[in-house]
Amino acid sequence: MKVLYESVINPQTRHSLGEYYTPDWLAEAIVTEVVTAPLSQRVLDPSCGSGTFLFHAVRHYLGRADEAGTSDVDAIRGVTASVLGVDVHPVAVTFARVTYLLALGRERLSRQDRPAFSVPVYLGDGIQWGQNSTLIDTDALVVSTGDGATLFADELRFPDRVVEDAAQFDALVSDLADSAARPNRPPAEPLLRGVFRRHGIHDADQGTITATYRTMCELHDTGRNHIWGYYVRNLARPIWLARPQNRVDVLVGNPPWLAYRYMPAEMKANFREMSEARGFWAGPSVATHQDLSALYVARAVEQYLKPGGRFSFVMPLAVLSRRQFAGFRTGRWGGPNLGQMDVGFDTPWDLHAVKPSFFPVPAAVVSGVHAGPARALTNSAESWTGRLKGRNPTLAEAFKHITRTDPVTGGPSSSAVRSPYAARFAQGPAWFHASFSWSTATRRAPWAPALDARGSVVTGAAMRRRRGRSCLGTPVPSRASS
Repeated sequence: MKVLYESVINPQTRHSLGEYYTPDWLAEAIVTEVVTAPLSQRVLDPSCGSGTFLFHAVRHYLGRADEAGTSDVDAIRGVTASVLGVDVHPVAVTFARVTYLLALGRERLSRQDRPAFSVPVYLGDGIQWGQNSTLIDTDALVVSTGDGATLFADELRFPDRVVEDAAQFDALVSDLADSAARPNRPPAEPLLRGVFRRHGIHDADQGTITATYRTMCELHDTGRNHIWGYYVRNLARPIWLARPQNRVDVLVGNPPWLAYRYMPAEMKANFREMSEARGFWAGPSVATHQDLSALYVARAVEQYLKPGGRFSFVMPLAVLSRRQFAGFRTGRWGGPNLGQMDVGFDTPWDLHAVKPSFFPVPAAVVSGVHAGPARALTNSAESWTGRLKGRNPTLAEAFKHITRTDPVTGGPSSSAVRSPYAARFAQGPAWFHASFSWSTATRRAPWAPALDARGSVVTGAAMRRRRGRSCLGTPVPSRASS
């Protein structure tokens, strides 16, 4: 499905979204590493793309379910409540849902007693740029239907009891939307009695659902339908997952890799504001190299991961050492206006020596736990080296050709050590071979005067006396002896 998806979505669109798709063997390695108890852990990929991580998380769950003797009916119910995905691109969501079904397998899907279920892959903004709370209420999901053209906006309200069951919620919203759009719809009361009976709506929630249905009918009758059923079914789910009681145990995935210089103007403004609030903004000197991936991981942990939960993401290798990621590496994210969140990083994986390269820039895998005290990310990484055979090998095939080496040296990232001369020089120390020519009385020197260590001008005679020595007075090896 990944190959088909990449053939449908052009490279320019993928680049604008920062999408780089993960090989199956690496996704399986990550899932196997961090999903240690698949039957009891809930897993989310907040930028699921075509569903590679979801496929392996589903297969990991079903493998353990088979070992435990779980029936296919219970396995389907369990996995669809445990492995979830979100993506901002509608085509990606469609492909990821198909990938999810492929992971479930034809045999399970063909069973006569197969339970009704909804594929838990949702269209939504995983980073939630606007940090929108319009869908959050104390006991319900609330969607404002205002479009700026009306003075007062109506609301579509869904009680928590309804939203908790994703399959029931999707079926209910579809039923309400279809009924509201019927040209000769019957009166609300008898119609809704059948809806409540079909979907098992609790008596205490029926009044709220009735009001929501009447609003949907009014929207349709006034030409403001705006596919509210589709909107609610998809975009509400990421907000619901962000509630503390609904957060997951494990986050996995490959977040968007999008440099600041490629972001649209509005995204740049939001990115900088949110990065500064978390201590990620590294200043104008590296602004164009700042990358969305770090902020995306931090937002995913903030919103969707319960305390003590684990995360593992594929990220640019630059995250281990470059200055634009220095704030992310501290493991202490936040500030005075946001609050503090601590994460403890594990030893990262350095994948740059795995060939052929599977991303346009070198990659790493960054993992950790949502818990304090903060443990910084260092550039002391487990190195993976090897040359793979075939376009998309399995994990077992890939590991035949990969060597994993434990880190030998520790210490802070190289960017933490700043030269005292950094503000005065654009280039570090280097040797250059130079040829000198000397001016005559009739020709003006086209060069700047040479200075000694004290800043005095060095004359031609003095320069000739110094030939064969460096500016520090140490002998320079001749070309023949080097």
